[in-house]
Amino acid sequence: MRPLKYCLITNTGGVLDNNGEIIPRIRLKKDLPGLIESRAISGGMEKKLREVESTLKKLSKDGLKHSVQIVHPENIILELFTDYGRGTYIEL
Repeated sequence: MRPLKYCLITNTGGVLDNNGEIIPRIRLKKDLPGLIESRAISGGMEKKLREVESTLKKLSKDGLKHSVQIVHPENIILELFTDYGRGTYIEL
């Protein structure tokens, strides 16, 4: 199976910035180094994002655009069945 989109379900509902607000979109190549440097992400979330990056790199070899959405359990239906979901949208 080669899904175009993965959903990670977390209690935070997404990746949080230094103010505790959900970051709506992360482009890993562009944004991840700065997020780590500013300590906006660390520990478990940094590990998750590194795993997401690895997964997306492997999947991108098929030429399709894949993404990961980090979302709260209460918002999974909105994520799956609407054009604009909730949480953090992550792409390479």
